[in-house]
Amino acid sequence: MTDVLGAVRSWSASQRGLRAVVALGPVVAVLAAGPAGEPAPWWWVAAVVMLAGRHAVLPDSGVGVLVLLLAVGWWVRVPDDGLPASALAAAAAVLAAHVAALVAASAPPDARVDVGVLRSWVLRGVAVLAAAPVLWLLARALGEQGAPAGLWPAGLLAVLLAVAAAASAFPPGAAPD
Repeated sequence: MTDVLGAVRSWSASQRGLRAVVALGPVVAVLAAGPAGEPAPWWWVAAVVMLAGRHAVLPDSGVGVLVLLLAVGWWVRVPDDGLPASALAAAAAVLAAHVAALVAASAPPDARVDVGVLRSWVLRGVAVLAAAPVLWLLARALGEQGAPAGLWPAGLLAVLLAVAAAASAFPPGAAPD
């Protein structure tokens, strides 16, 4: 345990902040299912907590994919009755953890994170997150009637175009304004 605390103490302040987001994001996403009436069992939350902690220590490892899939996977089984607003909180938490891991992995743990890199990735994350409330409102509006044929592929195409636009608007290595 002392080795873990020593390693955490050796991280720069910016890395500690980013890695805290990496660790908390999946946990918040799973816990946000509670207001939807589908709280995760303690063992699921414990697995997410353990894997999220591992992901915070090794932000560029494959464990990140696993922990984010566990967080999103719990939401897959939540009934979509009413689509609670907590689904938006879960989406924001998963995206924040993903972006924080990307930025944390871009520098050694004891180095400060470049502000330009952080700003660029945060702006990209916000651009991607902007699609979540739109899709949530669309799904709520459709309700029980279901989606017309071709709506979800068109929505996916719109999201992919938005991501491409965000990526071109904020290219890697570009100097922030």
